[in-house]
Amino acid sequence: MDWLSELLGREERLRRRIAIIRTSAVECPPEGPGTEERFRRSVEPEVQAIDALLEDYLCGRTEDERARMRFVARLRLPVYSHLRSLLAPLFSGSR
Repeated sequence: MDWLSELLGREERLRRRIAIIRTSAVECPPEGPGTEERFRRSVEPEVQAIDALLEDYLCGRTEDERARMRFVARLRLPVYSHLRSLLAPLFSGSR
């Protein structure tokens, strides 16, 4: 499951990015509207990169393998999975 190891590493980087954002928000609370938009712009590229990598790993697989791999990814990558569902309208054309 080398594919999963790489995806787990990407999720760990995403978690670190979110921790940095959270720390900076505590030190200097964001003011005014647009806070959610700034957060989205900050993490969206990393979520998209994980999504693209997963799709690359799914290429050439049978439908059963693809379903199993997607299921494992959703279970083992909870932050990615959650953020992807929140950003789903942006990814509507990726699947």
